[in-house]
Amino acid sequence: MKRIYFDASAYTKVFTEETGSDNAKRLFELAYKNHVKIVLSVWTINESIAAIDKKCHQKKMMSQELCRKIIAATFRQIKEFSERTSRNIVFAQLEKDIINDSNVLIAILHISADDALHVTTACYYGCDYFICKDSSLKEKVDNKVNNLRILDITNEQEIDSLIDRL
Repeated sequence: MKRIYFDASAYTKVFTEETGSDNAKRLFELAYKNHVKIVLSVWTINESIAAIDKKCHQKKMMSQELCRKIIAATFRQIKEFSERTSRNIVFAQLEKDIINDSNVLIAILHISADDALHVTTACYYGCDYFICKDSSLKEKVDNKVNNLRILDITNEQEIDSLIDRL
């Protein structure tokens, strides 16, 4: 079974209605149906909540009520993932080795600490694909670390091609 890593930029799309949301939901649906395993870092939870909060309080892109609803939905889904008997959606713990090894990617690829943590986690968990909405990360990492393919959640063609391969 193929493994797909979601970073926060892609994971937040599950809870919003914006470009890439349908693609994120389709990939999670495949995990529910046992066609793929999705891996997320527990750090994704913090980043997702922070991104939603930023859209609400700094960018004023959504109401506070919608912000609260999305954050509540995020926590409900995390709880659901934790309680599912199916292990096709996994929250990876922040382990000392992952944190230490992510430093290498910062120095070599010149990516952020958050991105390095996510890429290292994806590698530790044997992921084949890394889903995000970050063209800079894609350019710097795609096929350069453990043959990990970086795909853009908003690119219909890339996601359709991935789904066809699953």
